[in-house]
Amino acid sequence: MYYLYLKFFKIVLIMVQNVCVLIPSHICYENQITLLKKTINSLKIQTKQVDILLSISFENEEYRKDFDIDKDDSVFTFISECRRYQMDHLFQLLHLTDNYDLVFFCDDDDTFEPERVEMISILYSNCLENKIRNKTPGTLGGFIEIIDIEPQDAPEYWCYAITPTLLKEFFHRFEQNFDLLNYDYGDMYFRNFLRLVNGFTYCSYRFEKPLYHHLIHENSICAKKLYNTERYIRNVIILMTICMYNIEQILDKIKVFNITEEQLKDFVPELNKIKDFILVLYDKIPKTK
Repeated sequence: MYYLYLKFFKIVLIMVQNVCVLIPSHICYENQITLLKKTINSLKIQTKQVDILLSISFENEEYRKDFDIDKDDSVFTFISECRRYQMDHLFQLLHLTDNYDLVFFCDDDDTFEPERVEMISILYSNCLENKIRNKTPGTLGGFIEIIDIEPQDAPEYWCYAITPTLLKEFFHRFEQNFDLLNYDYGDMYFRNFLRLVNGFTYCSYRFEKPLYHHLIHENSICAKKLYNTERYIRNVIILMTICMYNIEQILDKIKVFNITEEQLKDFVPELNKIKDFILVLYDKIPKTK
């Protein structure tokens, strides 16, 4: 079925040439390196060549040694001496994206279907050609693979393939607030930014079967969210603030813990800083507190 799509969409005058995929990874549990190798292998067998850029850090020296044994020299790898969060890993790779037409993303335990990069490159090229021909306003910022939710509902960041310009704009807005990205769900800033930034449009498509496979398991962040109560509460408060929920909704979400509005800052001392910053990060929201 995918090849029928390819045959149909390949009649384009403009074609995306250079593409890369960024992989952020912090190795912190057994068998994670095995999953990472599966991720990388799924990218190496793409029907369109894609450069693989990996930023990685390690919970301990043993994991670091295991990785050194299995390291793939065909993948550009930035190794950190300290722990980094997801968005920080992407930032470490930002300077390498200048010469690419599209930047893809992949979590370190997920996989691509072999045709994903080629399919999205062709569809994006069609959109770009149509935009130029029809002189439609705005800059085409990339492509969204529609998997489980619609674009207005903030798709996962790995559903996107975007231009380097758009990725740089995201990190540019964090120049004075980079500490706010060091957080378990820092990707929520990215997801909402992509949805609410001015001046950029996207083309999108829902394939008959997803071309991106997201793995949820007992060691994933989503699966471990209730293991540490204090961390869970902090994560909920920050996540819902990033997503612009009001105080009443946040308190309702964590009401089982009997937390008052005054106690929210005990868990998130930087709460007001986050509330102020999202007014800078997001464009398509009222600029009132």
